[in-house]
Amino acid sequence: MHIKNCRFNIKELHFEVYKLLSESSKIILIKYLTLCFLHAIIWVQITRGKQTMRGITSTKPLSVHVHKEVDPEIQAERNQEIILRNDLIQMTTNENSQREIRILNYCFSKVKPGSKELPVVKTDMTTLCKVLGFGVSSIAFRDTEAALETLCRTGYSFKSANSDKVIKSSPWLKGFTIDKKKTIEITMNPVLAHYLIIDPQEGHYTKYKLDDIVKIRGRYAILLFQLLKSFENLGGVEADPEELKEYYGKVDHWSVFRASYLLPSIQKINGANVFEGKRVEMSTKLRNKYVVSVQIKLIEEELPHIPLFNWLED
Repeated sequence: MHIKNCRFNIKELHFEVYKLLSESSKIILIKYLTLCFLHAIIWVQITRGKQTMRGITSTKPLSVHVHKEVDPEIQAERNQEIILRNDLIQMTTNENSQREIRILNYCFSKVKPGSKELPVVKTDMTTLCKVLGFGVSSIAFRDTEAALETLCRTGYSFKSANSDKVIKSSPWLKGFTIDKKKTIEITMNPVLAHYLIIDPQEGHYTKYKLDDIVKIRGRYAILLFQLLKSFENLGGVEADPEELKEYYGKVDHWSVFRASYLLPSIQKINGANVFEGKRVEMSTKLRNKYVVSVQIKLIEEELPHIPLFNWLED
């Protein structure tokens, strides 16, 4: 018998073996294979999830966004710096969507150091949507116009550092106009001048690029990024769980809030790579089995060890 000339189809072999089984054996085999499949799915989910040990959570990036070639003029707009007074980040809450937050930051990027008053932001709908990553379509234009209308109606809640009194502010925008050619003029609320026009002698400021906001996906991830950026010189932020939930505008139980909002936000920030050379990690402090403190830190990334060889030697 010449083995090398023996050919058979493995699928046909499996089918022939399957036909030899009794009905009860077939049922047991199907159940076993189904169980193996379910175990494989669970294993994949676990390995992709969080690695938690003694309250320390290491979150891997959900994904790394690969950016296509961007028009130089659009990229130049995204590279504009945004400078905000820390109070506007740390002491306020808002209910704005991701689209609305990006539009606000676009407006903030137009305020330059040394400005005496807030500028009227002049652009067009196509440029605005391209810069902020909304895409160019009739739906994107419609949603962006609706977001501008919302920003003219909604503002932020400001909490004084010296009291528990919450002050409702006026809307973010004073108004905007769009003509038939989709040319836009946006007027910010003059109240914002206190937070956007820099006085180096007064207050502390946070600085980042508009591109950072465009890279981060999701409203809650953007809010957490801004908060961490305002505490970057301290290496991160430590807060009571209730304070974090208030900042996010959520009243969920801690476990739900952590799993549904906080950890996904950390993963998205790490995936966007907006803190160059650093990653975000979270840890908790327990007292009587209850979480009493949450620490969200910026950790220096460890460079991979690359062994050096002398290629001249054998």
